[in-house]
Amino acid sequence: MIRNTVRKLFVVVGLLALTFGLFAGTTAPPAAADVVDSTSCTNEAYVFQRPGGANGLGHIAFGYAFRCAPGTATSYYYGSVENPAGRPTIPAGEDNGFWQAAGTSTDMFAAMRARGYTNYRVTNLNGTQLNGNAAAVEAESYRGAGYGVLGNNCANAVWDTLNAYGVPSLPLLQIYPAPNAWYGALPGTIWTASTPL
Repeated sequence: MIRNTVRKLFVVVGLLALTFGLFAGTTAPPAAADVVDSTSCTNEAYVFQRPGGANGLGHIAFGYAFRCAPGTATSYYYGSVENPAGRPTIPAGEDNGFWQAAGTSTDMFAAMRARGYTNYRVTNLNGTQLNGNAAAVEAESYRGAGYGVLGNNCANAVWDTLNAYGVPSLPLLQIYPAPNAWYGALPGTIWTASTPL
């Protein structure tokens, strides 16, 4: 209960801070008007992998299309919970390494490479109603929300964000709790094979 209260508080504070530009290097989440129009956009969701992270259990990050218009480049929203200290637990309110950014696909790939991610998988969700705003709010809820090896880590942030976006058939973290195992379990019927970044 305390974790949920703290998460909600950090969501509100984080969204206000992003709105008023209080965090350098961050980008405000998409507005409600940025719900992706599946008739005119390339509706992609990404999972990025750093296989050697977390002592070989792996580390993952998210990316997804959030704004587009016919004839223009799609914009992406991307980020993760990094836990740069490598601690098994981080209390809520302390820095858990959450980051987020928005930009082109080139920006997204560059940001992931700079953080040591080496592979990615992508799914094209054309024909699916997606919600970039809901995904952005969910992702932001991880800022300062602490960290736990089981139940509050990078995989949870990715799962919750992509689920809020509207990605179907995400593997259950209860079955695949390690990020590398979860990444490998993304269904090949809708996700590409792992691709070097």
